[in-house]
Amino acid sequence: MKQMTTTNNPVPLDSSSIPAFPTHLTELKEEDLVVWVDPLDATREFTEGGELLEHVTVLIGISSAGKPIGGVIFQPFLDRCIWAVEDVGVFGLKDRSPNNPSGVRRYATSRSHLSENVKLCLDAMQPCEMVKLGGSGYKVLCVAEKFVDAYVYPSLGTKKWDTCAPEAIMRAAGGFVTNIEGDCYDYSANAEHMNWMGVLAGFGSAKELAAKVPEACILSVKKKIPQSK
Repeated sequence: MKQMTTTNNPVPLDSSSIPAFPTHLTELKEEDLVVWVDPLDATREFTEGGELLEHVTVLIGISSAGKPIGGVIFQPFLDRCIWAVEDVGVFGLKDRSPNNPSGVRRYATSRSHLSENVKLCLDAMQPCEMVKLGGSGYKVLCVAEKFVDAYVYPSLGTKKWDTCAPEAIMRAAGGFVTNIEGDCYDYSANAEHMNWMGVLAGFGSAKELAAKVPEACILSVKKKIPQSK
């Protein structure tokens, strides 16, 4: 079951409005869960302030068996909460589809870490519009709310606490968050913290989006992975 609400108000805590949790979740034990927290995502935007404070989020992701099963994206300066649970639904999203008569695909990427590899990748995906946003959580939220078509980041820089909660929300909304080869990350307790192979987020097929990433970009990212990994 998937549910999307379109309110800007804080999500009510009235349990009667929330579908029952399935048995495979209610039977999980504390030791089955891993919690990934980023207390301040979009640090640069936080320091710059102003309208960029919309990009600042608090991320809380919960995984089991290496897979995100629940997540919260909280925008503290908007007092806005988006959350999701596997097989329960996603709550607090709103449709932010822009007026885009040209139909050109809009790809989110970093405001502060726009590497040559990112530019090369987006150039190969033309025609497209590059939308520079801050914070991994906010970028994925913009995908979930249809403000952009996808998040493309063929570079190092994000970690598991940046992507666990957003992935849980995207999965509940029918989308994906993967590495740049279209493969899922592992969120087990002993998993590498670094997302060594960049990030893709979108709807539809992860492998189809990954196929648009130039081989040169993939090789460039792989060369930066320490030999011990």
